[in-house]
Amino acid sequence: MSVQVDNLIILKLVNYLNNNATEIGLPCTVTNNEHAATGQALWVKARKSDRIQQNYVGGSYRGSLTFELFYQYTSPEAQTGRRSIMDLPFAALSEWLEDKPDIIQLDRETAIEIKMDSNVYQGKESDDGLTLQYKAIFELSYTKNREIFHINTI
Repeated sequence: MSVQVDNLIILKLVNYLNNNATEIGLPCTVTNNEHAATGQALWVKARKSDRIQQNYVGGSYRGSLTFELFYQYTSPEAQTGRRSIMDLPFAALSEWLEDKPDIIQLDRETAIEIKMDSNVYQGKESDDGLTLQYKAIFELSYTKNREIFHINTI
């Protein structure tokens, strides 16, 4: 598995989440490791240190990728009820995934199964306390065959 494969999978995941944002209940557009300093933002970041790979005869392989989903929110109300505000996109995504079949087809070549691997926890808080970031960790595994890219959760 390579950084290029990681990035391809993450980009396909980001595109899929954005295409289904209304159905999932996501509060804003998802980006790939980019966000504004303040405001509302939702982004995915691969954790490259957690990669696992197995190579098979014939060129197929199986890999695992852990990624973080971040949500940032800026508001004067961030000081009160902030935990419930931050949990909203994570709860929406988790509930949506529970209602899906085991495998979700991202595109013609790629199918995935995603499950949250951690509780939601606070990442950062601005000095004034008005911009908060929360995150959760997700894991997925996939196999690449000669004809199809297939992703499954560990």
